[in-house]
Amino acid sequence: MKPISSDRTPSAEDGFSERALVQRERILLAAERCFVRSGFHAASMSEIASTARMSPGLIYRYFESKNAIIMAIIERQLADSSRRIEQQAQDDLVELMMLALDHWQNREYGPFRSALFLEMAAEASRHEDIARTLQAADEIIRERVQHALKRDAARRGCALGDDQLRAHTLLLQCLIEGLAVRVIREPDLNRNQVRSTLEHALSGLLQQ
Repeated sequence: MKPISSDRTPSAEDGFSERALVQRERILLAAERCFVRSGFHAASMSEIASTARMSPGLIYRYFESKNAIIMAIIERQLADSSRRIEQQAQDDLVELMMLALDHWQNREYGPFRSALFLEMAAEASRHEDIARTLQAADEIIRERVQHALKRDAARRGCALGDDQLRAHTLLLQCLIEGLAVRVIREPDLNRNQVRSTLEHALSGLLQQ
């Protein structure tokens, strides 16, 4: 099978049959629920199998380990984020950051994705392969935030030097990731208030 790119979901082109793709998705959704409910360490392959309503042996046909499932979830979430970014207006940085809030507050599958994100960040401190996968994802996100920041600054008539661009991008990444923590502490965080706060912060940042 071909290696899976970090910015898309696996497909038949990667050597997966239609049935395999369906089964993989079923396992990943079950694993997300288990990891948020029990944490990475406490959640076992048998618990994931039970949640997915399949045998542990069948899961091992698609994923060789729990770490492989974790990395597939990271790739899956990055692919989802990439699709959302591509659909968004290219020069609106606030809307790009609001997409992150929508992602953290997504309840489609039950658990908050923000909790899953924090679990992944913690697990990266224990496993090098997960750390490398997260670092690769982080590089892609940093590049896209930086490009959006350059476009937004140009639209506002603000020229940013290389050092400013790197510093502002780092700050925005901290804000985006901080939304994950804020959503956990305030599950009903007001979307309009967040938008207004981000617009005010960005305006002040680009006037410096």
